[in-house]
Amino acid sequence: MRVVVGPVLTREGGYVFDTWKPGEGLRRGYIYRRIEDAYYARNVETRPRNRGHVGWAVACSTVDEFVRSTT
Repeated sequence: MRVVVGPVLTREGGYVFDTWKPGEGLRRGYIYRRIEDAYYARNVETRPRNRGHVGWAVACSTVDEFVRSTT
């Protein structure tokens, strides 16, 4: 199943990234107080779950790219 991971954004109380999965839709991310923690978690989310499972996640750099990838 392909996952689309959005960019790290500023929200009330900290930094967050959202994810989208076909069939499940948009999932709001956890709010991190430090931007470094948000980027670390985003990198973990985009890492392949299995060694041979390349292309599992699509990491978007901008909000526009995230919207295009989810529609």
